[in-house]
Amino acid sequence: MKAQRRHELQHNLLDAELAKGVQFVRGHRTLLGWAGAVAVIAVAVLFYMLHHSSQKRLEVQAQYERLTMDPEITEQEQADGLKTLSQASDKYYAALALARLGDLYARQLVGAALMPPAQQNEFAETAAGYYRRVIDNYPDQKQAVAEAHLGMGKLQESRGDAAAARTEYQSVLVMRETAGWPVGVQAQLAMQGLESYKGPVRMATTTSASAPASAPATLPAEPRRSATQPVGAKAKATTRPGAKP
Repeated sequence: MKAQRRHELQHNLLDAELAKGVQFVRGHRTLLGWAGAVAVIAVAVLFYMLHHSSQKRLEVQAQYERLTMDPEITEQEQADGLKTLSQASDKYYAALALARLGDLYARQLVGAALMPPAQQNEFAETAAGYYRRVIDNYPDQKQAVAEAHLGMGKLQESRGDAAAARTEYQSVLVMRETAGWPVGVQAQLAMQGLESYKGPVRMATTTSASAPASAPATLPAEPRRSATQPVGAKAKATTRPGAKP
């Protein structure tokens, strides 16, 4: 009997609570309707933002691939496009764009023996500036940071500073993320090249343009011909007094 009575009391309590809930809904029908509408709008806005962000990233990715892979784009167009892309809100592609800009200016130094030293320094400093922006401003973008260190190492190597180049390459190799990336392989090969090379680095830009001291400055002069000697005639040999003909 007590158990039955307890069950009846619990049932009555549940009915009372349900009745209160129904009365609350009836009394606040408008408020609940607005709350539901707001929730639906919030979900729709969130979905739109996620979709828009995804679409924007795809557009940035397509722009980056076009700038770095299209062979018909000139270097000036590539530089202008990468500078614009470096301002993108997408940190991944903004950092990669800066690294590519550094590579673009560093490539100008390849075979730059005839380039004035002031212009060489200008290109080198510009490339280094883009690499530093990646390292300083995007430390969490490991791929771009690794490529920036690799580019800096190549610059230092081109200047003949093997110690500084080795430091940059080592910065790539200590990053665990680069173990399976091409940039890690390139840094390893560059480091091996430094270790196996003996003697100071001799770059094309530092090679003397003058002839070696042991080489003649000019070609030998042809024998002078007498004014009355016919063209094509051999000059007569002269003998000193007392000498045998």
